[in-house]
Amino acid sequence: MPGNTCRSLLKWATPVRTTLCLYFIGGALAFPGTTTKARNGLRVAQLSAAWSVRWVFCFSPTPRKLKWGFIASRSEATRALCYEGYQLVERGELERGLRLMKEAACAGNPEAQFQVGNFYSRDNHMADPDACLAWYRRACTWSERAAWALYCKEPDDSPGELQWLQLAAKQGNFKAMSVMARLYKMGCGGVQQDVARSDQIVQELVTSGAEAHHSLAQFYAAVGEEQAAVHWLTRAAEEGLPDAQDDLGNMYYSGLWVEQDGCEAVRLFSLAAVAGCSRAMYNLGKAHASRLRVARDRREAIRWVRLAAANGEPLARKLRLWLASSS
Repeated sequence: MPGNTCRSLLKWATPVRTTLCLYFIGGALAFPGTTTKARNGLRVAQLSAAWSVRWVFCFSPTPRKLKWGFIASRSEATRALCYEGYQLVERGELERGLRLMKEAACAGNPEAQFQVGNFYSRDNHMADPDACLAWYRRACTWSERAAWALYCKEPDDSPGELQWLQLAAKQGNFKAMSVMARLYKMGCGGVQQDVARSDQIVQELVTSGAEAHHSLAQFYAAVGEEQAAVHWLTRAAEEGLPDAQDDLGNMYYSGLWVEQDGCEAVRLFSLAAVAGCSRAMYNLGKAHASRLRVARDRREAIRWVRLAAANGEPLARKLRLWLASSS
């Protein structure tokens, strides 16, 4: 009896061990590195999915069950291609990066479709506003960021502009929700005034975390409630949101709605910059370079401006040139 049990366990363990090996090999091969790795990862992941369906979960390998395993593994592979393409674009290999992102986008990956739209919206020789809108439209059913981007990109007289905003808000985009709350509160932008609906959206934002609190601050700023805007922006910054820390730092830097405080501005810029916010890197460099503010330090200014420029902040390039010319 013990011998039969051991043989049964070994018989079961062999495919499980094989499946786990295939799973980890597939994950390693699909990790962004080269196109070949991503495609090899797809094949291994598909094989792993087939083994998993048959052995690990003790299901018979019916076509329907295998189909979903293949779809899931293909989704991971297209994500790998999208990420690899994005990294190539960031390194300046525009055509190759775009080709990989398009391959993932044409396979139905909404994140890749959104990133292709973003690529065509950039200020480079391959910019194409029409292609940008077309790719955003393809992604907007699944991606709230794409729907929000469509609202921002569509011309003011576009009949579908409000439609994209409502879709993004419905999908949970906090910026879109804050704009809809403002439209309902003020009864503008083609929306009938509905204060109760505005208050309902505001309550959803109150209970939804730092990003929502940042958007809530933008809502209160837009409707003219300055103290509420500062309160929610401060709360989002305290919760560790880099964009909120940068915005609040700008308030202290300029003295907008708060007492001007250069030390606090530099502290907030530093927190956001260390967290990877390129705009905060630029603002921190600008604060170090300014004669009117605290912490004047030319070397620190150059360091942060260079980092901001390397992370794609357009204003940083001009400031870097100015710092180099004034040395």
